[in-house]
Amino acid sequence: MPSAQSKWDRIYEARIASSNLTIFKIEANPALVNAVRLLPRTGHALDLAAGLGGDSCFLALRGLTVDALDISTVAMTWVNNQAQRAKLPIHARAINIQSETLKANQYDVVHFHHFLDRSLCKAITQSLRPGGILIASTFLTPEHLANESPQDLPGPSNSNFRLNAGELPALFPSLQVIQFIETEADPNLDQGVAPYHGMIIGKKP
Repeated sequence: MPSAQSKWDRIYEARIASSNLTIFKIEANPALVNAVRLLPRTGHALDLAAGLGGDSCFLALRGLTVDALDISTVAMTWVNNQAQRAKLPIHARAINIQSETLKANQYDVVHFHHFLDRSLCKAITQSLRPGGILIASTFLTPEHLANESPQDLPGPSNSNFRLNAGELPALFPSLQVIQFIETEADPNLDQGVAPYHGMIIGKKP
């Protein structure tokens, strides 16, 4: 079975090769865009599972210095090259993210989208500075579909990589919840949340 890194390297290689792509053409997570009023204009941000850097670019253009982390060497090399050309304050690093990767009280903003590793949630909270903001969204299995196959829903078929109904705030219990949304078949277009997703915005006291 191919490793997660090789899997994502192939995905990103194909995407980069398929078009005249730049980091400015990578659409940012709509939930992040809609939360822009909560973002500081200076400081240090972490973009977990950053992929091809659309969200990192959005944060950098806001005025933040961004650490972009992802398992894909292909993606992170491309993001670094793009950031250097555009003179964006993005520092991309290919790494299999572990709790010890994240230092305490380091970030003013932490963001992730379409990523879920429950073992990291405590370290993510600790990595925020007091007053820091978490913006997180990923795939959800609604309560009434909990016994159904995830293959029938958008996103990963492995239930370990899907939120359970009501789970997201419990993963970050020490944060003050600013906003929490779960969607089923109908998206929450006003907040940029796709169908079958959970989204939380929290603040560290």
